[in-house]
Amino acid sequence: MDDSRFGGTMQGGIWVPGGGGAAPPEPEPEDEQPVEAAPAEAAPAEEVDWRDKYLRALAEYDNLRRRGQQQVELARRKATEEAVARILPLLDGFDRALAAVGEGGDVAALRQGVELLAGQFSGVLADLGVEPIICEAGAEFDPAYHEAVMRGEPTDEVPAHHVLSVLERGFTLSGKAIRAARVVVAAEPLDTQA
Repeated sequence: MDDSRFGGTMQGGIWVPGGGGAAPPEPEPEDEQPVEAAPAEAAPAEEVDWRDKYLRALAEYDNLRRRGQQQVELARRKATEEAVARILPLLDGFDRALAAVGEGGDVAALRQGVELLAGQFSGVLADLGVEPIICEAGAEFDPAYHEAVMRGEPTDEVPAHHVLSVLERGFTLSGKAIRAARVVVAAEPLDTQA
């Protein structure tokens, strides 16, 4: 093929720059690479293969998600069972204490038994990672660990924005407050004249 407009010729499928010249020889049949036409059935078969792979992957993902949810639920149930198993002996102790009261038992012995149960219960909670929030009168009010349910006037011992008294203890679980201590806070009286 002679194409002088571009300053060269094609010879044996290769561009040769330069002037004109003799026409390149025709390629021999073995140099020709036949283009294979894809059969009409190949595209749908390949499409079916990809669709099958997609559906399998989707089913595998769904099974994995379901298995994960089951494992989380199983772990939650197991943790609850362990906690309840540790608390049930305490309930038995309270039942014995109530039976002793019904029989007209000694009040001092009953008090001692209830104090023992309270200590055991605190120990079980500590084993589970539950700790009481240390809060006493005079401590600075901290909204992360205290819930102000009442307000009172500051005193010489307890200035404003400090705890006057604790109504209910608060607790943390692994360092995070799960129940704030309910407290009475010292606060300046509100000015009702505006």
